[in-house]
Amino acid sequence: MQFYSCNPENRSQSLVRAGLVIAVDTSIRTFGTIVETRHGASLHK
Repeated sequence: MQFYSCNPENRSQSLVRAGLVIAVDTSIRTFGTIVETRHGASLHK
């Protein structure tokens, strides 16, 4: 139950974790899009 406590420390830690997850997800999607467009461009020629 310690995980669900509402201390500011835990809250900021979970916010940082969420931000990291979002950042990683965004970078993966961006990288995937770049790879896709490159492959798509070479495939459609």
